[in-house]
Amino acid sequence: MDKFILIEELMTKNPITVSPNDSLWDVHQIFMNRRFHHVPVAMNGKLLGMISRTDLLKNSPSSRANAADVESFLKGIRTEEVMTEHVATLKKTDHLQAAIEVLHENLFHAVMIVDDEYQVQGILTTYDVINHTFPTKV
Repeated sequence: MDKFILIEELMTKNPITVSPNDSLWDVHQIFMNRRFHHVPVAMNGKLLGMISRTDLLKNSPSSRANAADVESFLKGIRTEEVMTEHVATLKKTDHLQAAIEVLHENLFHAVMIVDDEYQVQGILTTYDVINHTFPTKV
């Protein structure tokens, strides 16, 4: 593994974001349709926080609720109400080693990649690191 590879080469560039006024139902749809586990919360591209699949699950009704009730419930909660505001960030010019340290020390599964103005540039997840370390042979 090349610990000095730039994050820019591994991150997901220009990730889908949600606004603070979007509902948890919108986030749920992204997670289900795109198979993501984290989504940045941004306003005009500026990072405000992050929603994880765990955040969504913690704020969802019981698994025994019917689909219509779940949809109605999640549509009533805005992302800003449950997002994690203080998230780890790095620059795309940082090295993989820096990301590994942040992920390990904080037990995070995603690091937001921003520029100097805090504009979302990408996202780096533990999955990206694993893929780099153990590439799948086709």
